[in-house]
Order: sequence, then structure tokens, then C-alpha cells
Amino acid sequence: MDFEALDEGGSVEKSWRVYSVGGGALRDDDTFEHTPAPVYPLSSMKAILDHVVKNGISFWELVEAHEGPRIREFLELVWKEMKTRGFRQLFSEVVSGSCFRGKRFRFFEE
Repeated sequence: MDFEALDEGGSVEKSWRVYSVGGGALRDDDTFEHTPAPVYPLSSMKAILDHVVKNGISFWELVEAHEGPRIREFLELVWKEMKTRGFRQLFSEVVSGSCFRGKRFRFFEE
């Protein structure tokens, strides 16, 4: 994506090209090769499942351990939304089989 700052006459005064590289991360031409350190040491679902079972913890506890306690407010908001809208919609479509007939999910529509 290109961002441009224009002067009063409409000429480009400064520009910045930024790339979305996934996971919410952005890179520009100066930082494109930079790879940030991973937040989580586990990189597969199998490794995560093995870890939580071995240590007797929940997924949210693993997330909080690596993200810090401030993540809890966000996780609570996500859980609330899943319980009130998304999960019910998903569950009803899976049980009815409608999600397998090309019907798209409507998680965020109201």
C-alpha cells in the first residue's frame, strides 16, 4: 500500500510504501527482511496440544503466559462474542449441515 503526503498544490511531498506480511505485521522497504522474534516457542498444533496436556493448562493460560496478563481482557471479549453470536451460528450450521452445502457463515453480520 502506498501512502502519500501532498503539499497544498497536490504534489507528493513524501511517500511510504508498506507491505502486509501476515499476522498483522507490516514491513516497508527498510524493514522488509527483518523477522521479529516469535511470541510463542511452539510452532505446531501438535506441539501446543502436547504442551497443554503435559502441563495441565488451558489454551488461554498458554496465551497469557506468552502475551502477558493484559491479553485476558481481549480474550474475555472474544469469548463473549463467540458465546453470543459466532459460536451459536457456527454450531447451528454444523449441526444442520448447512455449512457443507455452500452456505457461508454469517459471524459478523447483524
